[in-house]
Amino acid sequence: MSDLRIARGALTSTMLFLSMGLAHNFGGAVPKLSAWSIILWLATFAILLRVRASSFSDPALAALVLLFQSLGHIVVSAESAPSDLRMSASHLIVGSITFAAIRFSCQALDVLERGLSRILPILFNQISSAFLAVELPVATLRVESALEFLRRANQLRAPPSTAMLRN
Repeated sequence: MSDLRIARGALTSTMLFLSMGLAHNFGGAVPKLSAWSIILWLATFAILLRVRASSFSDPALAALVLLFQSLGHIVVSAESAPSDLRMSASHLIVGSITFAAIRFSCQALDVLERGLSRILPILFNQISSAFLAVELPVATLRVESALEFLRRANQLRAPPSTAMLRN
């Protein structure tokens, strides 16, 4: 079965990471990336390589999205001071969209993974049988011609008593 852990982890951590910046942007703040935000993305990616995001229950995924929305205030610095209502509304909207996007992308990757696990073995079997069908006659022809060459060369160089027996 194929394994899309890297794609799944990168996609999920990137969506969570982008949701922090988008929520602040829609809330009226100008997000500025810091070293902590990159460290957070890398740590999330490393954790999600071990854990499948599609295995999260809906409350666990919602808590993860909420955690990232909260961490956004720590790792993404903002230059302006927007209103609390606008910032809360943007976190709610972007968090909901992020939740749905992660759910949909995990389901899409699961479908892709199941499809690849069914198609690839059939495809590789057909390709390998096609190569074997083409290569086997050529290989046997080469082996037979090499054996015939060796027989002829040995017949000419054989000792006289063996040469008489062959004629």
